[in-house]
Amino acid sequence: MGCVISKRGDSTAGRLPVIEIKSGSSIKPMELYTTNRRVVFIFGGPGSRKGRIVNDLAQGYGFQVVSIEKLILSHFARRVSTASAKRGLIGNMETTNQVEQLLRRQPQILTLQLVLEIVKTDLEMKEQTGSSLFLLDLVPNLRSMLQVQTFIKTCDTEMEQFEREWPCLLALNLAIPENKVAENLRSLVAKSPTHLLRDGISDEKDIMKTKRRYEEYAASVREFLRYFDRNHRLATVDVSCGVADLIWARVSEFFFNLGFKPRDALNTVIFFVLRDQDASMYDFKNYRMECVDIADLVTQTPVELEQLFDALSKYVEKYRAASECFAVRFGDINILEMLKYEDDRQIFFLDEKDLDHYVYTGREKVNGARLRAVCTTENHICLFPADTDVRACKQMASLYSYARRRTRDGVSGPRPSLVPPS
Repeated sequence: MGCVISKRGDSTAGRLPVIEIKSGSSIKPMELYTTNRRVVFIFGGPGSRKGRIVNDLAQGYGFQVVSIEKLILSHFARRVSTASAKRGLIGNMETTNQVEQLLRRQPQILTLQLVLEIVKTDLEMKEQTGSSLFLLDLVPNLRSMLQVQTFIKTCDTEMEQFEREWPCLLALNLAIPENKVAENLRSLVAKSPTHLLRDGISDEKDIMKTKRRYEEYAASVREFLRYFDRNHRLATVDVSCGVADLIWARVSEFFFNLGFKPRDALNTVIFFVLRDQDASMYDFKNYRMECVDIADLVTQTPVELEQLFDALSKYVEKYRAASECFAVRFGDINILEMLKYEDDRQIFFLDEKDLDHYVYTGREKVNGARLRAVCTTENHICLFPADTDVRACKQMASLYSYARRRTRDGVSGPRPSLVPPS
């Protein structure tokens, strides 16, 4: 597993947790499937970081996300006579409330067979636009849907019928082991905004409410998980650590090993180590950074700037699934001297932060030295020692960004501009 990028609020002291995945024996590499349709189901309850994983799978691997809750709301909105529905405002809160009231009055109108028919129609529409990777978020959040027994039920017959047209590769279950549920629920409630407003005083009501949500979720997914487990196509991820970056890194590695091709690594960090003394300040193994001696990547002499960055880009492309963080050493190559012959380019520049701000270690911070940073339009963060000339930082980031685009897309022409990260 490679390095991951830290997010505010994910700081955890101590040993880095291990993310385990139990994979069913019928989950096969991509090349063994004959169908072009790639369907993956995803399940995850409170605290599972499902939203983050869904978003990263969509961005990182190109999955088209199918939200069953949204499809159900859209379908039944046609049956409620509200002004917002007539205007097509399906996501409007008024419309949602009307649909929920309809389902409470007539729960029998929501059946699993109907839901899967709606899903098939949506998949066919997405397929016509050229999509072939689909991520199905089957279980809704709304209680009015979760409590419908004609929808949340033994699913074998309906799922087998669905799979005759849309075979599923696997189901990804973001799970918290039963023996860790209580601990995680307390942690989840303690971090909630309403809890913090009460000065951190524990509230058993919040814990019980969250526990009921989890129990409702667990009951709603039980039959679907059993279906995929019986067919040995269930991949269960232990997400009890709660660290979204670590969970995503492990999930990304899992999909890459199955043969899914990533669009690009998300939030890749490139630390340009310009001098030997800069390297001696950091334990790159502690940051789980892949160390790259750029001189070993090129054979030409003398070497041109763009050849250096093209070689680096190809290296990142090759190893991006195994590692998201790279420390690039230049050795005897005086990159700063070479940059003097390059024209300056206009790019936005970042504030200075320490390395722990960008790379999550799970350990206590040991080096607070500031680094300069530039973020590319591809979400690659280029880091430099704080005393590096701003113009040199901009030029190297621009060269690297252009090389990444050329490696990925075969793009030629002017180098792209850079933008600050959010």
